[in-house]
Amino acid sequence: MPKRNRGITGDVASRREAIRKRERRVVETEEERSRRLSTMAQRGQDRRAEETEEQRNSRLSDMAQRG
Repeated sequence: MPKRNRGITGDVASRREAIRKRERRVVETEEERSRRLSTMAQRGQDRRAEETEEQRNSRLSDMAQRG
């Protein structure tokens, strides 16, 4: 019978990464927070600029169904 792999599983690794991100946010300055949020907003705008009309309609339909 083969030995079990005892390395860090994907779930544990991703959970640890999420904890690290949260800890970084706790100590970030207002300027860092502003830059991070601005970057996220820009990525969203870029993604929407590249989407097709069909993708846009699907996204808006999903939003309408949620509430």
